[in-house]
Amino acid sequence: MSDMPFGAVLCDLDGVLRLWDPDIMPRLEGAHGVPEGTLAAAAFAPACLMPAITGTITDEEWRADIAGQLTLTHGAATAQALVAGWTAIPGRVDEAVRAG
Repeated sequence: MSDMPFGAVLCDLDGVLRLWDPDIMPRLEGAHGVPEGTLAAAAFAPACLMPAITGTITDEEWRADIAGQLTLTHGAATAQALVAGWTAIPGRVDEAVRAG
């Protein structure tokens, strides 16, 4: 094992190690007057999400794609505000899982 250039590999599994407040998206949507589920539908649509989770595009590119999709139905200002608000709120680490 000492021949290894690293001592461990950590894979972050959202919802396992990194947790998100489930009310973030609905709060943002309500504040911007869009139906609940709008942001998640855009962000997690397979055509948008798959390039991000497979490393084809960066997180920044993914979020720009989300804003682009939201712009089509809600206008650029609302789309940018939703994505910026979502981006600004970090998840939290589940310390029990991290320590485990």
